[in-house]
Amino acid sequence: QTDYMARTSQDVVPPAFSICEILFCFVFIAELIVRLGSERLAFFLGPGWRWNIFDFMLVVFQVIEVLGFVFTGYESSSGHGANMSFLRVLRF
Repeated sequence: QTDYMARTSQDVVPPAFSICEILFCFVFIAELIVRLGSERLAFFLGPGWRWNIFDFMLVVFQVIEVLGFVFTGYESSSGHGANMSFLRVLRF
């Protein structure tokens, strides 16, 4: 998306990128639900709890970003809101 936006010098995000972002959000939510269901309280207290909380917060930020896009119609990279997309690079 960043490469496309830089090459075309457009402020409008193509719908395909927005659809992919929403789909990935659902996938990450499903992954988090499965992990929370299997680990339960150990998700927040067990080994690696810092990474789990970091992962949880990334998903929360992504959900907030997607909800903002869905309800306002503006993609955050268009300059109408805070761009939290860079945090996805830290998630692996």
